[in-house]
Amino acid sequence: MRCDVNISLYNDQITGNRVEIKNVLGIRFVEKAIEFEMKRQSKLLKKGQQPAFETRRYDAVKDQTISLRLKDSNLDYRFIRDADLPYFKISDKRISKIKAVLDKQVIPFDKKLEMSRTYGMPIQEI
Repeated sequence: MRCDVNISLYNDQITGNRVEIKNVLGIRFVEKAIEFEMKRQSKLLKKGQQPAFETRRYDAVKDQTISLRLKDSNLDYRFIRDADLPYFKISDKRISKIKAVLDKQVIPFDKKLEMSRTYGMPIQEI
């Protein structure tokens, strides 16, 4: 599977530009590309900078997106807005609830490490 991902973050002061990540290989890498790009854009917004209107690629080895080319307008993307996909805003209250749930979840590797220490078994055998 190969797909493209479009991400645009914004805050109350800065309108974000859409960033397209091209040719992401596989669903696992789609998730990693989105996660990296959201963090990258969020850092820019916190610094008061607007993310560039651009096309990027995801480097799975370095776990980062890399700029390929800047875009001037939506015409460069041949982008047509889907009327069935509404904008949505996630409230701070909802984000706090999600974080509280995520903090309580155990990452599988951490569980293996805990079992390894508890039972004295090498991680490879668990």
